[in-house]
Amino acid sequence: MDGLSRGDCSMLVVGAYPSVERESRLSWILEGNVPQKYYLSARACQGILNRASRRGKALPDLLKNALLEMIEWWRMKEHTL
Repeated sequence: MDGLSRGDCSMLVVGAYPSVERESRLSWILEGNVPQKYYLSARACQGILNRASRRGKALPDLLKNALLEMIEWWRMKEHTL
């Protein structure tokens, strides 16, 4: 029987070192206008901050500031409704 049977899996076999090295950036594939339903909620943002604090882990400044800005954005949005 040709092909995979149910339950089998397939994996592309490549060498450890690609022959062509290309630079890529996450910003090249991120979408600019994302629907609001995909935003982290204020509660989710606060949860990330709380867990990091409880565990004694320092978040990178960029992430911490983004979470705080998102919390503030949701607060401002609540006041305009």
